Amino acid sequence: MAGRRARRRRDPVALPPHRRRATSRRRRDRARQSRRRRGDLYGRAVPPRPVPPRRVHRRQRPTTVDRFPRGEAVHFREIALEHGVPNEATRIETRATNTVQNIDHTRRLLAEEGITPRTALIICRPYQQRRAQAIAAHEWPDVDILCTGSPDDLDTYLAHIGEPDRVASMLVGDTQRLDLQGRSGEIAPQQIPADVHAACQRLIKAGYTSRLITPRPDSQR
Repeated sequence: MAGRRARRRRDPVALPPHRRRATSRRRRDRARQSRRRRGDLYGRAVPPRPVPPRRVHRRQRPTTVDRFPRGEAVHFREIALEHGVPNEATRIETRATNTVQNIDHTRRLLAEEGITPRTALIICRPYQQRRAQAIAAHEWPDVDILCTGSPDDLDTYLAHIGEPDRVASMLVGDTQRLDLQGRSGEIAPQQIPADVHAACQRLIKAGYTSRLITPRPDSQR
């Protein structure tokens, strides 16, 4: 966010069919690239038991319900299997509706099978890595947590997604959550650089507010 001029949000414009199809293809390709990364990392023997992500069925997000009608975890698992992850090495966690629950339920799922991991690898959106790792470190303190995402720079990432306004709103929302969760004690206190905070405020003033939440003491988003 820092160093980029905030653009005034424009009124929605109906895209012609060929533009809508192109955007949809970019979204699907992006999701498959992320799951392929999981398969590639598994081929290097980390981690031994992948657990596909959260948000299945309950509170399915509007941004993914069309792409993953059976839930993200179900589709992500299928893509992982397509890229070499053995069926017996996968677990699906279907109850979580946010990142905190995802980590907690995964920990419980493995504990029920008598599995005590020493390391865990989280694969998520590039801009969510810091918060995901902080949550995992708080919820799973005895495990060495590693976090990774797409290695693309911002321009390449935006080109793949095809929706810069949506990405800006997601960046704002995740930055807010990082700050709120650090203040509430859900994760360790976070030091957000002044220039990042200022950039976030510029984006909020420019109208990128769709992913903001109302602060609550018990919020786990």
